[in-house]
Amino acid sequence: MKQMEVNPIPVVIQKSDEELTALAVEFGVGSTWPVPNLATSVPVQILTRRPTRKKARILVPVPSATANGFTGQAVSATGVSGVAPAANTIIASISAASLLAAAPIGTTWTIQVTYSLQGTIAAGDANNMEVVMPIGTVRQVGIFPGVVGNYPQPTFTVTPAAGNNISVTNPNNATAAAVYGATITATPNGSANSGVTGVVLGHRPDYVQNGQGLVLPASILPLNLEWESQMPCFAGCQGGVSTVFTLDQSQAAIGAPAEEETEFDDLPYEAESESSGRWDSGSTGNRY
Repeated sequence: MKQMEVNPIPVVIQKSDEELTALAVEFGVGSTWPVPNLATSVPVQILTRRPTRKKARILVPVPSATANGFTGQAVSATGVSGVAPAANTIIASISAASLLAAAPIGTTWTIQVTYSLQGTIAAGDANNMEVVMPIGTVRQVGIFPGVVGNYPQPTFTVTPAAGNNISVTNPNNATAAAVYGATITATPNGSANSGVTGVVLGHRPDYVQNGQGLVLPASILPLNLEWESQMPCFAGCQGGVSTVFTLDQSQAAIGAPAEEETEFDDLPYEAESESSGRWDSGSTGNRY
């Protein structure tokens, strides 16, 4: 067998223009944007028009209760009666004002109650406390024996109307030497405790302002979205304020054409477009 001689072939690695302009979305710039209440302000632009963008990511978190003037915290009240409280005595109560300081009207609350019996207790004191909201409307009947002690109850949920207190009362007279006590804890549930009902996204500010964009109800947040568009994106909130985070695709610093050039490539007859009225020369944001 005859052996062939093969000379080495030189290999030169060169970078292409594509490497300089077509980067993965992971090569991007992150920004956090305050999103205003559409009832009192105009939408904020969270993404610019970018002809070289393949996609951007938009993270819409659960709106913050504290950013909207609420504590978002649980509210508690503890009370102890005198000896032998008469029927319908208020043993403990969380006021409507305390609830409103923590979360807006319309919030659903998880309620946990612990009843206590002190003093000289008889069989007639068994199950003789209950949660009412408002006064006269029973939400949970206490289940406990006529024996001295502390009795935690199962949790349940309520959605108080404006002005509603959450109270513990005794439906019947206590026995002669009994002392009743109760602790109520109310914890606000879910995203509604911020007051924000939804976040609106859209490629035009007027669409967002009018609710014609993509409306994301607060109940489905948080969400991680992909904006697969070269168009800009505007955002606004319904019922309060919030924030969004964007990760926008960027270009290499060397060799990437300026976006102004690519915009001209996208619209070669810019002069005609300007004269036709489709191009807004007075806009401070995206012009197309």
